[in-house]
Amino acid sequence: MAVVAILSPGHPRARAATDDGLAAQLRLLQAADARVARIGWQLKAANVALCPETRPELGIMLYDAAQFAPEVRSVAGELFGLAAPVAVSVVVPDGPGDRAGLRPGDGIVAIDGEPLPRKLPAAQATFDGVEAALALLDRASGEAAARARPVKLRVVRGAGEVDIALDPRPVCAAFVQLLPDPRSEASADARTISVSTGLLDRVANDDELAFLIGHELAHIMLGHRERFARARVDKGLFAGFGRNGAILRAAEADADRLGIVLSARAGYDVFAAAAFWRRAGRAAAPLIGDGTHPGWRTRARDADAISAAIAANREDAMPPDDLRAQLVDRRRQLDAKMKAFDR
Repeated sequence: MAVVAILSPGHPRARAATDDGLAAQLRLLQAADARVARIGWQLKAANVALCPETRPELGIMLYDAAQFAPEVRSVAGELFGLAAPVAVSVVVPDGPGDRAGLRPGDGIVAIDGEPLPRKLPAAQATFDGVEAALALLDRASGEAAARARPVKLRVVRGAGEVDIALDPRPVCAAFVQLLPDPRSEASADARTISVSTGLLDRVANDDELAFLIGHELAHIMLGHRERFARARVDKGLFAGFGRNGAILRAAEADADRLGIVLSARAGYDVFAAAAFWRRAGRAAAPLIGDGTHPGWRTRARDADAISAAIAANREDAMPPDDLRAQLVDRRRQLDAKMKAFDR
């Protein structure tokens, strides 16, 4: 999925594209954004009872006209119907934004009475505007949830302005984003899950993508980044060797297991993980199982076992309280493993 040029400030391919080609890339990007946002929201909402940290969200994503290079802004504005510099790009189905009647293309001019800039910035492309708007939206959502009131947006729609009230919904505290990158990658830090456009070309369906996003959400829920820091885990050239590799492989296996549970709870095919590892593993065997991750055959076999266990008790398996207890116990086990590795 070649949608990278339009979002990369100064990318040489951005200027070479024709308007028609650019519009096609933008449509692909918008569809990919919506797909990742929808699946990420479903995972975060369905598993909120399990997450150690939650936060209120509105189920929307934003575009800022300034994130596009100047020569493509007019195409983007016409295609997406950007009614203001900062506009709604995605509204996830059945989220707060959808329920309140917010639409893609609605231009946001004020959040809880605080106005957003209505003028485009200087010629250079930047993400500063959308990041500032997202920070303001997060703050407003937190304050609204704490006071049991809605977030009030003033949006430009057509020739007029409309006031819309959205009731934030608590979800797992993780931001899921699409990165315009042809490489096939997904990653997570302490709060953000990043999915590349290249990965979308590699998955067979939404069920596989849900497992992969669930895998990254599991890393966050299990606190792997913090544990790696405490254990002084190195992710350099020789990361897959010795104690270092053992810690990383154990974390990946745990994220696989929990990721299957999370995606199943969100309504996705419980057997998608094994199908993905078998197909992707055969296609890219040299890149999988480098010592930092279990081999694809091991991951597929383990996925078969956990998926079968879940499917056998689908109606009454893993109620939230039991899962939460299992998750807390698993985190304790991981802490014990870290101490054992240090001895």
